[in-house]
Parts: sequence; C-alpha cells; structure tokens
Amino acid sequence: MLFTTVLVHGQGRVFYTGALPEFAVSRAMGAQFGVTAKVESMHGAYRQSSELSGRWQHIHERTDIQLFVINKINPFWRLSVGYQHRFLGGGGLVYRTIQQIAAVQQNTGYRLGHRFRTDQTFSAPETPEFRFRYRLSAEVALEGQSVDPREFYLKFSEELIYSNQGGKSGLENRLVAVLGHNFSRTFKLETGLDYRTDRFLDGDFHQRLWLKIGLFLNI
Repeated sequence: MLFTTVLVHGQGRVFYTGALPEFAVSRAMGAQFGVTAKVESMHGAYRQSSELSGRWQHIHERTDIQLFVINKINPFWRLSVGYQHRFLGGGGLVYRTIQQIAAVQQNTGYRLGHRFRTDQTFSAPETPEFRFRYRLSAEVALEGQSVDPREFYLKFSEELIYSNQGGKSGLENRLVAVLGHNFSRTFKLETGLDYRTDRFLDGDFHQRLWLKIGLFLNI
C-alpha cells in the first residue's frame, strides 16, 4: 500500500519502474575467507515525468557483474573488497571498485545488519564518482525463532548514499522490502520491491520503483 501511494501521489519530476533480477553464488574458502560472484540486470518498463506523459517501453538499462573477496574478521564482522563491471544497455562500459565492512546482530526471531561501503566509479569520458553508503537491514523469521531450511522470512533495508562527482554532491535513498524462502542451507529465493529516490540537491527529484527477484546459492 505504501509503494502504491508513492506511485499515485508522488510529487517527483520523474518516476520510473521496471524489474531488477539478480543471481549470486557464494563459496567459503576456509574458515576465514570467502568469495561471492553476482549478476544483476536492470530493465525499465514505464517512465513518467512532468514533461512527458506515462509511457510503457522496455529498456535494458544495464547489467552488472560483481566479484567480492570476503574476510571474516570474527563471527559478527566481515571485511570485503570487490570489483564491478557494468555493461550499459545503450553500449559502453563502467568500472567500479568497492570496499565495505559489515556486521550482524543476532536476536531472538530476527537479526540486524549494518553495512558501511565506499565505491569509486570510472567511465570515460565522465569524471570519477566517489560514494559513501550506509545500509541498515532487518531479517525477520516468520516461523520459529530463526530462519531455518524450508521456512519463509521478511527482509527490510534502508540505505543512504552520498556521492561526489567533479565537485558536485548528490544524495540517494533506497528502501527495500522482500519476502524470502530458505529452500535449504545452500539455496534461497527473494522477491519484493526496491524504491529509490535521488537528485535531492539539484531540484530534479527522481523516483524509481523496481520489482526485485533474487536467487542466492552457497556452494
């Protein structure tokens, strides 16, 4: 209902919606290290702005390939470095380096996650973009006190992103709500909504609503 209200009554100058499927594979490399590979693709379906009436049209925005190396500092904290290769739908490549530290707080029936991330984006002829991100997430078990195999769960997250490119600052906010199912200890599926707002500082407010579908595999 909240996302529907945003869609109908949002005051932003641009509204955009579509699908955001992703697939990730993780593998432990001993007790301390691990790697994660991820593919995410963004497909626009509907766009509306103050200058343009609503229009349905499929647009392949981009496809990202990511690789992370993870260091488990202790049972609660993880340090990661990563690289992203982005293929733009209209042609062109974008490169990104990523550094992050994340923590998990386990509680009865739910767990909280904190993630601090910095990334650097490079794409000719654009000047490099530097971002700082903080995400707070909550995973809630719907059956029992923890998320076990063959059980459902809910996941919510709020992420704030500050960016700077060529001396120009930007802010972005991301709200995500998904329903997940743990098929086994190695495979889970999530689907839900990803609502993003940005361009707060330049008077050209944007809203984007994505249908998320994610497959996650541990091998």
